[in-house]
Amino acid sequence: MQDLLLAAGLSPDVLDVDVQAMNTIENAIYAVPLLRDRSIKTAILVTSDFHSARAAFLFQSVFRAHGLNVSLLTDPAPSGLESGPP
Repeated sequence: MQDLLLAAGLSPDVLDVDVQAMNTIENAIYAVPLLRDRSIKTAILVTSDFHSARAAFLFQSVFRAHGLNVSLLTDPAPSGLESGPP
């Protein structure tokens, strides 16, 4: 994702890469101080449609506990799956 954003012209000095998180809930937890440091109250979560329900639930749960909001933006899964395996 970092490479795609940089290739699209995003300035490297505005890009924060989470290298600590091992799972989605840790992504949400580690995002809280980054948002607070920048006085950001709403984040946009971009994820695949396959991953969206779980990711949205986790981010909403963590963010709500810290007075933050999250909006969801989905993109089709690269594999073509729309709702996950049968």
